[in-house]
Amino acid sequence: MSYRRHILSIVLVLLSSPVFAQVTNHEPIDLRKLIKEAVVQGADHVEIPAGVYRCSTEITLAGLTNFEIRAHGVVLVKTKIGGALTISRCANVKVAGLTIDYDPPPFTQGTITAMSADEKTLELEIHAGYPALTPEMLGHCARHYFDATTRLWKEGINYFSKPQLEILASGKIRAVFDRPQTGVKPGDYIAFDQRDLNPNACVSIRDCPGRVELEDITIHAAGALAIVGRYCEDQVIFRRVKVERGPRPSGATEDRLLSSNADGVNFACCRKGPLLDQCDFSFMGDDSLNVHGILLCVVQVISPTRILAAIDNRPSGLLAINQPGDNIDVLAPVSFARVGQTICESIKILPDNADSIRKEAQLNFKSKNSITIYQIDFRQPADFLKAGQWLDFPAINCPGFMVTNSTFHDHRARGLRIQGSHGLVVGNHFERIGSSAIQIGPELKMWRESGWVRDVVVRGNTLKNIGIGGDFTESFCYTPGAIAICARTDVSRPPFPRENEDITIEGNQIDGCPASGIHAYGVKRLVIRDNTIRRTNTGDTSRTGQGFQLSARCAIELEGVSNPVVERNQISENEAPASAGSNQ
Repeated sequence: MSYRRHILSIVLVLLSSPVFAQVTNHEPIDLRKLIKEAVVQGADHVEIPAGVYRCSTEITLAGLTNFEIRAHGVVLVKTKIGGALTISRCANVKVAGLTIDYDPPPFTQGTITAMSADEKTLELEIHAGYPALTPEMLGHCARHYFDATTRLWKEGINYFSKPQLEILASGKIRAVFDRPQTGVKPGDYIAFDQRDLNPNACVSIRDCPGRVELEDITIHAAGALAIVGRYCEDQVIFRRVKVERGPRPSGATEDRLLSSNADGVNFACCRKGPLLDQCDFSFMGDDSLNVHGILLCVVQVISPTRILAAIDNRPSGLLAINQPGDNIDVLAPVSFARVGQTICESIKILPDNADSIRKEAQLNFKSKNSITIYQIDFRQPADFLKAGQWLDFPAINCPGFMVTNSTFHDHRARGLRIQGSHGLVVGNHFERIGSSAIQIGPELKMWRESGWVRDVVVRGNTLKNIGIGGDFTESFCYTPGAIAICARTDVSRPPFPRENEDITIEGNQIDGCPASGIHAYGVKRLVIRDNTIRRTNTGDTSRTGQGFQLSARCAIELEGVSNPVVERNQISENEAPASAGSNQ
């Protein structure tokens, strides 16, 4: 389909946008007009003059085919919180060279000035040039601690927490926590992200039937996710994309502490996973990359070929991305073990359903959110279907993702949160990551995301000083390894279903982790070979994973793994260098 058939769409979107003034010594340029004219004239690209452009609303590119925006040297500064760039219904579209920032930043930061004797109450002053806390922020901001000298995350104390905040008459802030903030002292820096108040991603890529490329893009801040992808059919390519702390704000005397408030890249419900190559992500408030899908809960079986299923507060993009003939994995309640597979024939939303169905679905999702009910028809009878089971759609769990030659460092949570199948993680560098550098396996308990992971290769990566957050050796940690394979279900103790399968971890270098170098459970046909592992199990792991009856005693810890192959791994400088056996 030619891009000429989509001209009206982008023209209407751009006409609704304000003028974006270029701040230079030249005449201001109407960025809106520049892009619109290129499209109307049938050009295959537009060159945006270098400079700084300020805008209050986001740029939306909709329905474009075979078009490139060349924006080298261009800085787009959002003056209001919200999305900066949306790419929707596009195919073979590329954006290159753009830098995105926010003024003011969508977070605030300050210096701790006092601490109570029980270490549960802090007082702080907000740094000059950063947003003041307002009443609507109170109780909705997650905190992050930094060393004032190195400006790096403080090690061992950066678990996720939202304190109660109070604005004092002096202009200072009081933060009250439900547990002691051991390891924090006056003079340390603290940052508060505002992800709950700013749900929109900086860059959104949605409903695209063809390839989209982001090349040489830099994102300095984001209210929540830096980049989100949903309901795309072809691969989205990120090449030399950076998420990093931006320059010092005007009037500030301190440099920034955070980049994005939440994940770097979060992709879900796409028929192909993203490709990240030569990227560099740092100082995010959450994960570097999360690829996953969604689960639907069976609420009523009408016949062996028709059921009603529910999802928690989600949009209807599932209808567009799911295709007749897709396999559906049926998972058991509580354990989420596979009980069968069927084939989708059709799916549609039912707008009017009994309140009793919705209430039942809310219980299954442990949520008070609104519920969407779908009617799903199957191509063949599935007599094993029962209310309370879960449906997973592997074809839209971002299969075929690739992460190559990229660097992920200095952020609070995980490096890669892998919940899609048939993927490659090759030649990357991870350093000073709060939790696991690479986590493989579904998040079925809290987020009800995706299903089980198949056929993933993790090869030739370098991991250094992993697990520096505050919860990595706690009893509630369910991934106590620099590389971790897990099965987070509603079951809190073994045996866990061994439904992750065909995972290969080979030729990686792991240097520094308070728990295990490699930790795995809930998996079969696991290969761990030719890895070099140093300085693991350096923390107090006496309580690690006990809430799930897990342990992290050894450099390689396998618990309930079927048929593992563990060979030619080199382990040194460990408190417990021997590999743990597989508990059958």
